[in-house]
Amino acid sequence: MMKLERSPGAYTIVCAGFQMQFVYREDRWQHRLLLGSETAERLLLASVEGTPDNARPPSPAFQDLFVEQPAPQICEVQLMGQAGRQIYSGVISIDGQHSLIDFDLCVVSKEPPGQEPAGHSRYQLADGVEISTSTSSSGESLQTVRLQADGEQWELALFSSDEFTDLSLSVEKEPGQRLAEISLQGSTAGGFVQSRRNQRWRYTLRRVERA
Repeated sequence: MMKLERSPGAYTIVCAGFQMQFVYREDRWQHRLLLGSETAERLLLASVEGTPDNARPPSPAFQDLFVEQPAPQICEVQLMGQAGRQIYSGVISIDGQHSLIDFDLCVVSKEPPGQEPAGHSRYQLADGVEISTSTSSSGESLQTVRLQADGEQWELALFSSDEFTDLSLSVEKEPGQRLAEISLQGSTAGGFVQSRRNQRWRYTLRRVERA
């Protein structure tokens, strides 16, 4: 059974075999995926948030968070925030029954045309997490990243839909860098609205099997 735990500066959604945790750091919410249920101590990945000084942070800056549980095995986290000239919003849906986390994120930029940042999410993988990747049928673009740790396998994948045609996924590890990072970049949707450009990106994290 899914359980929502609240504590000062943190929300933890406990499911069978994993936890989705939201932790307030500086002025924004970071989210983290942990393996295990009641005593989860194994971090799989964590969002890279940046700092209040970043006008263009590596991930959406979410200062406001609202959680609701519309069904026994479903939790929805609604997020809003701002950094620089960007306004961010998003919904993260956690399906405990199917071990599925769906991210639907958006940024509205007030920057001039051609200067607005792309919608972007970045994650740092925990130490010891193994990575394998798969590409599109044409072999030109990365479509999924499979993460393995402690006998568990999770897959991070771009959301496949005609509505999202320009999403990109990459794995980066700089020379001398101990931990790898995963980046997702969004597409432009809807063009300009009142001198603002909307960008939206969507992806999922899903437990695929036990090794």
